[in-house]
Amino acid sequence: MRALASRRVDVVPQALPNLAPIIKERPDMFEIVQPAFGPATYYGWVGRDDADSASLVQFFSDGIEKLHGNGKLLELQQKWFGFTMDIPTGVVPEPAH
Repeated sequence: MRALASRRVDVVPQALPNLAPIIKERPDMFEIVQPAFGPATYYGWVGRDDADSASLVQFFSDGIEKLHGNGKLLELQQKWFGFTMDIPTGVVPEPAH
């Protein structure tokens, strides 16, 4: 982002969640170019595929689904990122190759 701020480069390709806090902090300097290009990608978390981790993985999955269903996830995205993002729910998207 320093190269962009100093105008040594004109663009920085990066994921929205990584850029959002910087853009929210410095809207006079940075902006997100829309529409996005390239394949859709999503962040996730990793849990072991065993009984010890199953309840933790389910806890996160249920929590995200609940926040998405009641609108709180969009509210939190707006608060912390300054905009909202579409996220897949209910299924894990197949990776783009």
